[in-house]
Amino acid sequence: MTRGGGSRPRVRRVLEEENLDKLVLDLSAEVDKVIDLPEEAEKPSVLGMDTDMEPVGQIALFSDLPERLRKQLAEELQEALEAIPGVGKAEIFGDREREVWIEVDPERLKAYRLPLGHLIAAVRGRNRNVTGGDVSFGREEMLVRTLGEPGNARELGRIVLSRSPQGGLVRLADVAEVRETYEDPKTRVRLDGHPALMLNLMRKKGADVVHIMRGVDAVAADFNRRMAGKAEIAVTFDSSRYIVEAINFLRNNALLGMMLVYLSLYLFMGARNAVFAFVGIPVSFLIAFAGMNALGISLNSVSLFALILVLGMVVDDAIIVLENIVRHLEMGMPPAEAAEAGAGEVALPVFTSATTTMAAFVPFYLTLGIMGQFIKEIPTVIIVTLCASLFECYLLLPSHVARHARPHRPNRLQRGLLARLRIIHRAALTWSMRHPGRVMGGIALAFVLSLYAVLGGWIPIQMFGDSDAFPRFDVLVYMPPGSKLAETERVLEEVRGELLKLPEGSLERVATIAGYVNLEYVVMIGDSYGTATVLVSDAGRKAMRVSEIIARVRPGIEAIPGIRQVRFERLKEGPPAGKPVEIHVRGRQYADILVAVRRLKAFLATLPGVVDIADNFDAGKRELRLVVDEEKSRLCGLSGGEVADAVRAALDGYDASDFHDGYEALDVVVKLGRSFVGHPSDVERIPLITAAGEAVPLGEVVRVETARGVERYRHYDAKPAVNVTADLVGTELSVDAVNGMVKAREPELLAGLAGCSLEYGGAYETNREVYESIGRSMIFALLLIYFILASLFKSYLQPFIIMMTLPFAFIGVVAGMFVSGSPISFPVLIGVVALAGVIVNDSLVLVEFANRKREAGMGLLRAAMEASRIRMRPILLTTVTTVFGLLPMSLGWGGQAEFWAPMANAIMWGLSFATVLTLVVVPILYIWVERRFERRRAP
Repeated sequence: MTRGGGSRPRVRRVLEEENLDKLVLDLSAEVDKVIDLPEEAEKPSVLGMDTDMEPVGQIALFSDLPERLRKQLAEELQEALEAIPGVGKAEIFGDREREVWIEVDPERLKAYRLPLGHLIAAVRGRNRNVTGGDVSFGREEMLVRTLGEPGNARELGRIVLSRSPQGGLVRLADVAEVRETYEDPKTRVRLDGHPALMLNLMRKKGADVVHIMRGVDAVAADFNRRMAGKAEIAVTFDSSRYIVEAINFLRNNALLGMMLVYLSLYLFMGARNAVFAFVGIPVSFLIAFAGMNALGISLNSVSLFALILVLGMVVDDAIIVLENIVRHLEMGMPPAEAAEAGAGEVALPVFTSATTTMAAFVPFYLTLGIMGQFIKEIPTVIIVTLCASLFECYLLLPSHVARHARPHRPNRLQRGLLARLRIIHRAALTWSMRHPGRVMGGIALAFVLSLYAVLGGWIPIQMFGDSDAFPRFDVLVYMPPGSKLAETERVLEEVRGELLKLPEGSLERVATIAGYVNLEYVVMIGDSYGTATVLVSDAGRKAMRVSEIIARVRPGIEAIPGIRQVRFERLKEGPPAGKPVEIHVRGRQYADILVAVRRLKAFLATLPGVVDIADNFDAGKRELRLVVDEEKSRLCGLSGGEVADAVRAALDGYDASDFHDGYEALDVVVKLGRSFVGHPSDVERIPLITAAGEAVPLGEVVRVETARGVERYRHYDAKPAVNVTADLVGTELSVDAVNGMVKAREPELLAGLAGCSLEYGGAYETNREVYESIGRSMIFALLLIYFILASLFKSYLQPFIIMMTLPFAFIGVVAGMFVSGSPISFPVLIGVVALAGVIVNDSLVLVEFANRKREAGMGLLRAAMEASRIRMRPILLTTVTTVFGLLPMSLGWGGQAEFWAPMANAIMWGLSFATVLTLVVVPILYIWVERRFERRRAP
C-alpha cells in the first residue's frame, strides 16, 4: 500500500513460521539490501505483528478541563498504568504534541531581503548543543561542549539572521512570531459526547490479562475517587472480561458434565463402582495439568474446551476396565482375582482404543496457517489427558477395586433400566440378523441422503458464524475525500444520535474517534475517516443479539447525509478468518480495475443478504498541482527544492529543528502566517525570496493545475489492485455460494478489460484452507487408525468392519445439525475428525470379544451375538458418559458458547447414532466378512 510520503507492504506469512522474530530479522535483512531509495526517504523498517501487539484493554479519560490539563492527567494515568505488573506499554491516543511555531511574515522577509531557506538554516544551526571533544589540563580531562540551544522557546526569537541595511542585527523576532502551541489535530476522541483521550494497554509477552485488568480497575477506582467532579476514566475495552466469561462458562459446563457423568455411572454400575470410575477424572486432569504446564500451555478458552471435550472420553478406558472387573465379580470371583483377570482381559483393547482416539487428533498438527495455530492446543491437551487416563486405569483403578470392591447389587431402578435396554437390544439385534439387507440398505440410503443434505444446501455451510461472545461493534465511517476533521466529527455525533435511538439501557458506552479507522489490523489516519465504538450493555445483550442491534441502526446511519461509505465491524469468536467476500481486483491500469470494481459491486448488490459492500480505493482530495517552470525558476535564482520548501512552509510548516523543554522534545516548525493563504488563488501569491533578497510570487515560476489525486496506491502480489469486500447477514447465501456466483460471472465482469483478474481471499480463502486441512487430517487419521487396528487384530479385513462405523457417525452429525438448525462450521468439522477416533472404540472391543469367543470354540453367529450382548453395557455407558459430558455445552446450561456448541452437538449426535448402529450392524458386518474370508480359505 503506497500513499503520498510513504509505502507499507504487508507480508502474509501468517503463523506458518513458529519464530516470528526470526522471520522479521530475515525480512529486515532483505529490506536493508535495497539501496536505490530516494535521498529524502527514511530508512525502511519491518514490524512483526502478533497478538501481543493488540491492546488488551482500552481506557478513556474524559473531562471538560482545558486540553493542557487533560493531557497532564493522561500522562499521570499513563505512568500509573505502566506500573501495573505485566503492562508493557500504555499508549495515549487522541492527544496533540506540543510544538514551537515560528510564523513568518513574508512582507518582513521581503523588506529585509531574506530568503526563507536562510531563516530555516539559521534556526537549525543555532538551536543545537554540540560536543567538541576532550581536553586535558594536568591530571584532569574535561569535555568541551558548545551550547547553542536556548533556555526557552521565546529565546529562539533572539537568533540573528543577518545585518540590517542600517548596520544593526536582524533577529528572528523581527520577521516572525515565535510561540508555543499544539500541533494541528490528527484525531479527535469523544466518549458519550465529552472530549476524551484514549489509552491503549499493551501487555508484556506471556503476561496474565486478567491480573492486568484487575490492576487497571484498581487504578481507575483510585483516579475517579481523587478526581471526582473534574475528570473521569472509564474502561471501554476489557479483553479479560471475555476471557473470564469463557473460563466461567467452561468451568460451569465441566462441573455440570462431571455431575452427569457420575449420574450415568451410578445408574449402570452402582454408587461404589461409580466412584471408582469417577475418581479417574480428577486424577487424569491433575496429571494433564502438570503435562500442560511442562509444555507451556496456559489455561485458556481453547485448552479448557479441549478438557471438556475429553471429559467424557477420560472415563471411557476406566469404564471398560471397571465394567469387565465388575462382570467377573458378578460371576463370583474374589475382588483381587476379578481385578487382575478383568483388567488383563481388556488391557490391549483399551490401549488400542486410546491410541486410536489420539490418532484421530494427531493430524490436527498438520493444519497450517491461522487455523492450525488456533487449534494446535486441542490435540496436545487431549493426548496428554488420555495418556494420564491410561496410567490411572492400568495402575490405580485395579488396585482400588481389588481392595474396596464388592459385587454390585442393583436396585429396582437400575435392574429395570438395564433389563429394558437388554430386551430392546436383543429384539433389535435379532431382527437385524434376520433382515441384514434391509438394515444395510436403510443405512446406505440414510448416508446418501445425508450427503445430499450437505451438498444440496439443505444444511448450510458457514465456517465462522456470528457470535455474541463480544458485546461490542464498530461503525466505520468514510467521508468524501477532502472532508475536514470537524465535519467528520460532526457526522460521528449524528451516528451517536442514531445509536441513542435504541431502547433505553441498550448501550453502555459510545466512543467516537474522528480521523481514525482500524480495519483488520490496518490503521488509517486521515480527516475523512471516523470510528464509533459501541459497547452493548448486559440488558441490551439479553434483549437483542448484536446482529439485531446492527440491523436496527443500519438504515438510520446509512441515511445520514454526507457519508460516502459506512461499515459495521464486529469482534468475532475464533480465529481471524477475513471478510465473507474479499476479492482482489488486479490489473495493469487503475482505470480498468475501477471499471471491474464498479461491475463487481453492482452485481454483489443484487444478491440477498450481502451488505456493507465497499472497496479500498481512495480517490483522494482535489489537488493543486504546481508544475515548476525550470527556466523561470533558474532565472530567478531558485531551485525546485527551494520552491517546494517555500510552499511547504506556507501551507503545512517546515520542521526546522527541535527544542528540548526538560525531558520533552518539541518540534520547531517554520510556517507562514495562517491568514496569508485563505483561498486556492492565494497560493500563487506565496512569496519566494531569492538568494539576492528579491521577492518573487510563486505564480511567476510555477503553473497551477487542478486535479483529483489518489490517496493510496495498493498492490497485491506486486500488481495494482483494489480490494472489494462485503458482509453477509441472514442465511440466504453462504460464503462459498456468494463467491461461487461471482466466479460464474467472472467473464462478464471482466469483459473488455485486458489484464484484469480476480483473486478470492478472506473467509472464502480460509474456507478452502480449512477444507484442504480437514481433508488431509481425515485421510491421515483414517490411515493411522487402520494401521493401529490391523496391528491389534493381525488382519487386513477386520479393521474395515470397525471403520464402517464412520458413515454411521456422519449420518448422526447431519441429523444433529438439521434438528438444531446449526450450519456445518469449522468447529463441526473438528468434531467430525475427532469422532473418527472416538467411535471406533466401541466396535473395537466388540470385535475383539467376538474373536475371543470364536477362539474358545463358539460358532460365528453366536459369537457375534454374544459379544454384542456382553459389550452392550460398557458400549452404552462410554457413549452416555461422553454425551453427558458435552450435554451442558450443547444446551447452554452453563452459559452460551455459540462457537463451541456446534462441535459438542456434532460429537453427541454422531456418537449416539454410531453407538446404536454399532450394537446391531457391526455383528452383521462381522458375520458377513468372516464368512467370505472362510470361503476363501476353504480348499
